[in-house]
Amino acid sequence: MAGHLGVSLTDTVLLDCLKNWVAVVEKSREHAATGCFFEVRYEDLAVDCERSLAPVLQSLGLSHHARCSLAAQRQYGPLREGIPLPRGSASHLDAVPQLRQIMAQLRYDIAEFKSTWGPRFAFLKDRRRK
Repeated sequence: MAGHLGVSLTDTVLLDCLKNWVAVVEKSREHAATGCFFEVRYEDLAVDCERSLAPVLQSLGLSHHARCSLAAQRQYGPLREGIPLPRGSASHLDAVPQLRQIMAQLRYDIAEFKSTWGPRFAFLKDRRRK
């Protein structure tokens, strides 16, 4: 997020990004609960586009076509692996309400967040092996 915004990943920026991310996930889930929206994780889409889009396509009476996966197979922009997190980043796990729970529900590795480096984008490495 910081890279997308073109700002340094400071402790304050990280905290704001995490709070915003939790708010977006919670709002998305409110929408999904109406039955009119679907929650699609980018990580799942990148690894298995067909399976991730199946509920959306089925609701429209459509089926998956191999071309649907083409965009998910491309790399857009530079892949920034191992961005160093600010010192004390792990303290945000408990400072941001619901962060720890949402990370666990979405299968993010909390131990990896506590390390010196940010997420390693393992899901993209898995996708490249296919």
